[in-house]
Amino acid sequence: MTTLSTATCAACGAPARATAAFCSACGARLSPTDEPASAPRGRGRRWVGRIAIAVLLVAAVATNATLWVRQSTDGAPDAPVRAWFRALAARDTAAAATVRPGLEVLRDNALNDPGYAPPTGLRIVRSTYAPATDGQQRPNHQIAYVTVRYQITGATIEQTIQVNRGGRGLERTWALGDGATGSLTVIGGALHRARIGPLTLSTAPSADGVVADATIMLPPGRWTIRGDADDPLFAAPDVTTVVPGRTRDQPPTMVTLAPAVKPTAIAAVDKLVRARVDDCANRTSLSLVDCPFDRTDSYTGTVYSVRWTIRRYPAITLTPVAAAYPSGPIATLSTVKSGVVRVAYAAFSTRGKTTAETAEFAVDGDIRIDHGDLVWTGGKSGRLI
Repeated sequence: MTTLSTATCAACGAPARATAAFCSACGARLSPTDEPASAPRGRGRRWVGRIAIAVLLVAAVATNATLWVRQSTDGAPDAPVRAWFRALAARDTAAAATVRPGLEVLRDNALNDPGYAPPTGLRIVRSTYAPATDGQQRPNHQIAYVTVRYQITGATIEQTIQVNRGGRGLERTWALGDGATGSLTVIGGALHRARIGPLTLSTAPSADGVVADATIMLPPGRWTIRGDADDPLFAAPDVTTVVPGRTRDQPPTMVTLAPAVKPTAIAAVDKLVRARVDDCANRTSLSLVDCPFDRTDSYTGTVYSVRWTIRRYPAITLTPVAAAYPSGPIATLSTVKSGVVRVAYAAFSTRGKTTAETAEFAVDGDIRIDHGDLVWTGGKSGRLI
């Protein structure tokens, strides 16, 4: 069995293969080449050489000091990671948006929402450069991976964040890349919208019907998801979940809201039902094919003086549709207690004698939202589709 020989990097102490030319951790050269000896110089020129060497040494020390300062602050691969978590812990939206620009939730100052709890206790576990494809080449200093460990409301999270280097010269700074944020998908069923802090987002109707705008990128932390208070039909209990940082190939965190019909919505639909029932009761025919009641089967001859009277309106209930799509119905209407109607009419065959009958009736159908208004459609009783 052949044992690979190893060496130790003199710059950072990391182990490295003896055949490697550069350290995979810090990029330092492992096998410096020998420099040829300088030719002897005359005594008259020796002092000039010494001054030049001294100047070079001073310049090198100054340059190294500058590079060290930059490497320990903005120049270090973990600098944007530290700045990111520091801004989140301080709920400093402006600072967070500077470190991670373009994040929608930061534009609405969601970090100051009481429903958000930022990560705490950041610890940098390690930072490594992206490896080169060839062991004889220097590691890719344009990409680094920073492994971190932190807590979110007591839960310990460990993940790796990619940082990318841009710019030129001493202005080459690191920027956050993949893994700095997490993703969240909200399953709303019949509830088409949800709120995270001041931000409103679309929901997916079901776990297998996820759409692109139902997933949102969020800073790591604990987030509270609420139902949309402006929804005319449904409310939902708040849901709290931990959203860790994730890379693009990892699935999002998923939460499900449980829509419940608002009492105000039932009252609004009941008003629609009563208006429809009253409209039918104002007619003067026994045949009411688009109404929840009629008496066509009661008498087929010619009748007159038809008068309908509602003795009791039906009691209704609404049930959320389990996987409602924005273009379809979001609740079904059904009757929990039948209504009662009385009809009186006269006929030539009875020589004008009035006949009165009483019957029970029910309503059903679908409830949709059209431009923010509740609409009752379908069934025998609702407006025909």
